[in-house]
Amino acid sequence: QMAKGASPFDPAAARAAARTIAREAERTPMLFEVEADDPVSEALPVIWEEFDDFARKAESLAEVAGAAEAVSTRADLKLALAEIGAACKACHAEYRQ
Repeated sequence: QMAKGASPFDPAAARAAARTIAREAERTPMLFEVEADDPVSEALPVIWEEFDDFARKAESLAEVAGAAEAVSTRADLKLALAEIGAACKACHAEYRQ
């Protein structure tokens, strides 16, 4: 909502959100270390066949989100969100159904 201008820009909140995304991205590979076959999961089995690539993509997201902790303007936030979205999409396109 902040990036769209629908709510006031709050740099502290934007930075906190970026920190949360970075932290969760760092944890992601650990959550998939054990191969699982959960019928309600959106994870594709190819994760475990290409685990190193999957982990690199999570690391990339963590780096991009970490860099987003420096946002200081709405324009910075828009750019950061575009980069975060691209990093998310890179992984989801291959490893999520």
